[in-house]
Amino acid sequence: MKLKSLLKEIEVLGQKLPIPLSSIPPTAARKIAKRGLKDKDSQDDVIISKPGSIAVSKIRASQTVVIKEKAFGMAIGFLKDGWVGVDLGAIISSSPHYMMDGHHRWAAIHLIDPSAKVKVTVIDLPAQALVSVLNIVTASFGRKGNPGEGGIETFTGELIKPIIEDALANGIGEGEYAHTAEDVKAALLKMPKCGGVLKEAIKLMMANATALPKDIMANAPERLDMPKIGKEEIATIVAVIKSGVVDYTKPYSKAVTSLMSKGIGEQLYESISSMLRSALKQ
Repeated sequence: MKLKSLLKEIEVLGQKLPIPLSSIPPTAARKIAKRGLKDKDSQDDVIISKPGSIAVSKIRASQTVVIKEKAFGMAIGFLKDGWVGVDLGAIISSSPHYMMDGHHRWAAIHLIDPSAKVKVTVIDLPAQALVSVLNIVTASFGRKGNPGEGGIETFTGELIKPIIEDALANGIGEGEYAHTAEDVKAALLKMPKCGGVLKEAIKLMMANATALPKDIMANAPERLDMPKIGKEEIATIVAVIKSGVVDYTKPYSKAVTSLMSKGIGEQLYESISSMLRSALKQ
């Protein structure tokens, strides 16, 4: 299918490809995020949400940025403080389950036990549409995305082994994820199925690193253009999108229709066009 015909199939706010955060002006986002009940249909923008308990191996990433050192430090913290049934403080899409934010917490639990179930908030939208809705909300707060480094494709047993060995010899840095070498050893010995044997614990964690799902959400924007949501904000954001006030789909309110006619539509359209052109070149 040619690029031109692909672009004709795309709607602006209701399109299936994710809308990058940087393409949504905050002033426009604030209007979009408040006009859903003023579009002659009080139910069209209502999005169902519910708490869920899902094995980390069933969750997929929506970004490539997962830093091994950071995830490992978090894993040690979870092993020390408790990781069974932990609340990731994360939003995921409906099946297939893609993580919107909190990738390092997800990877940390996967390092410990891929079969472990974690608590999440499931929002009943496909991943691409959910990114767009959450980016509208994020932009309405006047926020920019987080830059990122590190690739999920490097999350392998071979590459995480030296990180484990260094932590066992020297501990882990400073700050929130700092642990002494003794702490690291004690935590690793709590790895499930290792039988209290350090060598087996390292071997299991290496295998779990390699098994981390690497199939990223299709057409995902760069990390800088993904939603930026704090754990403490999830309840508030869920309440907002469940109420239907985010005018993300047709019919649109007069204010949103006016925004589209004044340029917001063209900005979104151009960002999506660029994404498609890049995808077709690969």
